[in-house]
Amino acid sequence: MRRDMDLVREILQRVAGAEDGWDSEGFNSYSQEIVAYHVGIMIEAGLLSAIDASSNDGAAYMHSQLTWAGNDFLDSALEPKRWNEAKALIDKVGGASLRVWTDVLAKITMNGLGL
Repeated sequence: MRRDMDLVREILQRVAGAEDGWDSEGFNSYSQEIVAYHVGIMIEAGLLSAIDASSNDGAAYMHSQLTWAGNDFLDSALEPKRWNEAKALIDKVGGASLRVWTDVLAKITMNGLGL
């Protein structure tokens, strides 16, 4: 299974907007398995913290929260114009690590500030 950065961004948005937890249902083009996989790798990457409630039925996570790094990434990625610009740049090279995504988004943000 491959990482989908649009899904990463959407999960961060949902977790950030949830007051009493978030629902992993309702991702129209993503199965529960794909969403759970992404939550798991986002925890590994330090974007989210959560309690692992996985069972024989599959991966599951409870009490997901954004970490400091998750908040930083979402702040950079939230604005659609900035996100689409970063995607277009990264698509030119066929994909990139989370570190590169973070750096590209930061550079676009700095350019927008005139720095």
